Formats: sequence, structure tokens, C-alpha cells
Amino acid sequence: MARVTKPTDVYIYGTYHVRDGFEERVHASLTAHEARTRDEPGCLHAAISQDLEDPRTLYSMQRWESEEALLAHRALPHVQAMDGGASEVLDRPFTLTVLRPDAAAAA
Repeated sequence: MARVTKPTDVYIYGTYHVRDGFEERVHASLTAHEARTRDEPGCLHAAISQDLEDPRTLYSMQRWESEEALLAHRALPHVQAMDGGASEVLDRPFTLTVLRPDAAAAA
């Protein structure tokens, strides 16, 4: 049975616009990153998706049990290294959106 959404859950969505010719490299890197992320304490979900209309746009979706768990993830060296090396393979800066579920809807 799936875990019920709690008001303390945190969602993070990343958008990556990949430079032409780097699609496979970035997809492989993000896929490996998400697999490693799924094993971290507090990670409830981590996945990569590709835009159907623009295959050079990839999305990272993660769900964390708390903001503290997300902050611990963001402080890990492999996460910081990945963020720092993104500019050479992306045609624009990646974006991260962090959300918390609506408390009324999560109840």
C-alpha cells in the first residue's frame, strides 16, 4: 500500500534543457542519480521523465518525508558535484521547484 501524503512531505521538481548531442549522457547521469537518491533516508520517490514533445527536456521528480531529509540530500557531495557540472551539458540553467502539499488536501 502506498504511503499517504503528509503535510510534512516535500516535493522537488527539476527541469533540464539538454544541449543537442548530450541527451544520452544527461539521461544516464540523471537516471543513476535518481537510483542513488532512492536509497537515501527520507526519500519516498525519485524518477526521471522525458518530455514527449521535446525529447531534450528532462524532468526529475522527488518526494521527501521532510524538508530536513531534502536538505540532507542537497548537502551530499555527489549532489553538489552534479549541480556544479550541469552548465556544460545544458542549454540553459536548470530549474528546481520545491513544493509542500496543501495541508487540507493531504489530510
